[in-house]
Amino acid sequence: LFFDNSLSHAGNQSCASCHSPAAAFTDPDKSHATSKGDNPALFGNRNTPSAMYMAYSPDFHFDVDEGLYIGGQFGDGRAATLEEQAKGPFLNAVEMGNASRADVIDRLKAGANAAAFMAGYGVNVFDDVDVAYNNLAGAIAEYERSSELSPFTSKYDYSLKGQARLSPQEMRGLAAFNDPMKGNCAACH
Repeated sequence: LFFDNSLSHAGNQSCASCHSPAAAFTDPDKSHATSKGDNPALFGNRNTPSAMYMAYSPDFHFDVDEGLYIGGQFGDGRAATLEEQAKGPFLNAVEMGNASRADVIDRLKAGANAAAFMAGYGVNVFDDVDVAYNNLAGAIAEYERSSELSPFTSKYDYSLKGQARLSPQEMRGLAAFNDPMKGNCAACH
C-alpha cells in the first residue's frame, strides 16, 4: 500500500513517491526544495522528512531541557501517531489529491491490492468506508514500524550494542553532535 500509485487522484503518486527507500525514505527528486504532489504542477510547502525511525518519535511535547517542541509526526506534531499521519496525504490536495475517504477506498477496492487487503481485514472490509480507511492507515503504519524503515544497522547502533567501536574521530564528532555549545545537532535529531 505504501508503494501503490493507484491510491492517488491521478494514479501517479504513492507514499513512496516522496518517501523513497532509495533516498532513505525521503523525496528522491532534489530538483525542488519541496515535494511535488499528484498534480506535478503543485508543490507542498515543506520538504519531505524521512519516514525512517518515525515509529520511535515520542509524543509531541515541549521539552523543558531542550527548550523546544519535539516529537509527533510531520515534524510539527500535528499527527500524534503513524496511523493518524498516514491518513493525511491521501486527502491533501497538494499531496495525493483525493476528495474524500470514500474516493481513496474506491481506488483501493478497484486496485491491485484489494484482494490482499480483504485477506488481511475480511471480505466485508469495504462495507464501511471509515473502517476501511482506518485499516488502510493501520496497514501503512505497520509497514512504517517494520525493520525496513528502522533497521538500526549503523556503526553507531552497533556501538550501542557493544558490537562495534567508534574511532577517536567518530567519538569527537559524536561529542560535537551532542554538545549544546558546539554542533547541538541532538537538539533536533
